[in-house]
Parts: sequence; C-alpha cells; structure tokens
Amino acid sequence: MQKAIFKPGLPDYITIETEEWKEILEGDRTTVRDVTVEFEDKEEGAAVSVTAETSRVRSLKLRWNTPLDKKSRILRTQGGEESAEEPSCPGISWPPAREG
Repeated sequence: MQKAIFKPGLPDYITIETEEWKEILEGDRTTVRDVTVEFEDKEEGAAVSVTAETSRVRSLKLRWNTPLDKKSRILRTQGGEESAEEPSCPGISWPPAREG
C-alpha cells in the first residue's frame, strides 16, 4: 500500500466541553471564552494544541465534512499495534490522567 498524506485543513466544527459548559464552534472560529484550539501543519500530518486560562477542558471533538477517498483508512497506534477501529494519537491518553 502506498503511503499518502491527507491534510483536511481546519475542521468544519469544533466541540469543546469543559466541566462547566459545552460549545460548538463553526467555520474558522477557534476560540471561545478562555479556550483556544490551534492547528499547525506538519510534514506528515498536523498538530492540535488546546490552551485554557482557567476552564478545565474535558473533551475536544473535531469534525470535517470533507469526503475521503474510498481507499483511505484512518489508523491509530496503541501499544504498538495499528487498528482501523477509531482514530487517536499515539502516546496520548484522553481524558488526561487525574492527579492525586
């Protein structure tokens, strides 16, 4: 299988859920209240950063309405194995582990 990089750009919708509120952003909006979501294109994908002044972010959902080629697969790496079940980021645990 030949490797191809798909760069969808900014999502059509960003859903941010904190312990106190939930908001859906549309279009190129990436900031609401004290939470900002930033996107940076990388050589083989993209980086997503979330910052919040005081809000405790519980989840972040990104949605693109761009159709994929029928041959495309979204893979995840977990424990060294690749799976086409659901997308995620290698080495990232969400929600973050709670201290204490």
